Amino acid sequence: MTTLAIEAPGGPPAPRRILTALAALARARLVQFLAIGAAIFLAAPRPRDDHRIEISAAELAIVHAAQAARDGTGALDPAKAAEVTARVLEDRMLFREGVRMGLDQGDPIIELRVVQKVLLLAEGLGGATREPTTAELRAACDRDAARYRQPPRYHVMHVFAARRESLPAADGLDPAALPAAGAPFPLPRETRATADELRRSYGAGFADAVVQLAPSTRYSEPIASSFGWHRVRLVDVAPGGALPFEAVQRQIAFDLVLQRRQDAIRRFLDAAAARDELVVAGTRLARFEPPMRVARHEIASGED
Repeated sequence: MTTLAIEAPGGPPAPRRILTALAALARARLVQFLAIGAAIFLAAPRPRDDHRIEISAAELAIVHAAQAARDGTGALDPAKAAEVTARVLEDRMLFREGVRMGLDQGDPIIELRVVQKVLLLAEGLGGATREPTTAELRAACDRDAARYRQPPRYHVMHVFAARRESLPAADGLDPAALPAAGAPFPLPRETRATADELRRSYGAGFADAVVQLAPSTRYSEPIASSFGWHRVRLVDVAPGGALPFEAVQRQIAFDLVLQRRQDAIRRFLDAAAARDELVVAGTRLARFEPPMRVARHEIASGED
């Protein structure tokens, strides 16, 4: 059977021309693909070299300074500096080998450390650690003025007994002087304190009872505390009032930064919970309510 090749004027047969064109196109596409791939490869960040352990000069300076501070010296001598550097490298090598062997998996200590790093990251991303300005502090003071008032102080005299029936009678107690009656007591028999201070020292029931008393020259009916029983005379009450801004400025700054840190972490956790499916004891949670939490800083702040 004879095949006739139809030639175009001045060129090869049509099928050969088509194959030649397709081959040229393929070569062009391949070149384009390789060029694009090379560009992506050059622009992409290099993967970490698992066989490279590098300690930067800045990191090493921090480690050396920390060791010098622990040693109580201004700077490390060359031998000590070399020892500290070797220990840093040794720790990195051991940690890398441990990760390579999977020893970091299921370790609660490592998990806790990672959690703390994420909490720090959440606070930083949320701008929570920024120092408040004076204007922000004054605005917070105005917004929550009742919180930063001096509370009333209660001038209290009392006698103590471990059992209610051992208390001396109220009529036998001299209102003009601190009575010597009653059992020995570890705290002063006369005090000036706020309700919160009384609550911390004697218990909530005692503090609540004192607040209900009116100033008098007569001792009260028996009042229970976390120690035992008391008869109390409320001498007077110094009323509370507004404090100067300068007196509460540090407390306001403490409260404001703490609230910012809690809010930043809550926003971070809300976003994470929206991405994840949370299942507890086989039940999918419809909503996650994170508890109040802040990161633990290496140099502990007042909020930690």
